[in-house]
Amino acid sequence: MLPKGAVGAEIGVWKGDFSAEILQIAQPRQLCLIDPWRLRDDPIHNRSWYGTKRKPDMEKIYQGVLQRFEKEIEQGSVSVQKAPSHEALAEFPNEHFDFIYIDGDHEYGAVRQDFFLAFDKVRPGGLICGDDYSIGSWWKDGVVRAFHELLAQRPLLIRYVQGGQVAVEKLPNHA
Repeated sequence: MLPKGAVGAEIGVWKGDFSAEILQIAQPRQLCLIDPWRLRDDPIHNRSWYGTKRKPDMEKIYQGVLQRFEKEIEQGSVSVQKAPSHEALAEFPNEHFDFIYIDGDHEYGAVRQDFFLAFDKVRPGGLICGDDYSIGSWWKDGVVRAFHELLAQRPLLIRYVQGGQVAVEKLPNHA
């Protein structure tokens, strides 16, 4: 569903596997990869991929992403921002992106912030997409609840929901 030749962002990159799929399938003109690559040492995130229970080497993972997309970074089609999503998105003007794919911190407050920031940063007609639209694992209902709040408060059209994936189109505001 992602438009070809578009300007997009992925929040929550991890090792870049889905980033590579976006590049291959959607062939964006520009893709901004956003992730803090930071270990989380708190009870909520303990079981997440970036929690202390798993103890991943976040710097090694980040360097692996830079190496994996070295050619695209040099060509200017990929940029990498090692920062929390709210900080990274603040650097872009509103309505800058054609799509934003969200698969970052699944904790309710964080994912809610990502959804609402994405709404501002995506142009009308653009897509806000997300992963793990389900009730489960350590995040419980955080992703679903945050997404439903976005739907209730912003002009959006549901375009796709299947297998934990969700995509909505930002509608023009006719207020």
